[in-house]
Amino acid sequence: MLPLRVFCEQLSQMISVKIALLLIEPKKADFGEGLTPEVQVAAKEITKILLFSLP
Repeated sequence: MLPLRVFCEQLSQMISVKIALLLIEPKKADFGEGLTPEVQVAAKEITKILLFSLP
């Protein structure tokens, strides 16, 4: 399995597009944990921004 960065670079070259990743680091990453309220709010805000910004 390729590291995510290498995969994105190769994919970008293959299909001639730019790839951007936005990562949100959770407070806890324990097995079975759901999203924290802070991450849920951040995800909704990011979704709104992207939907407004992208064609």
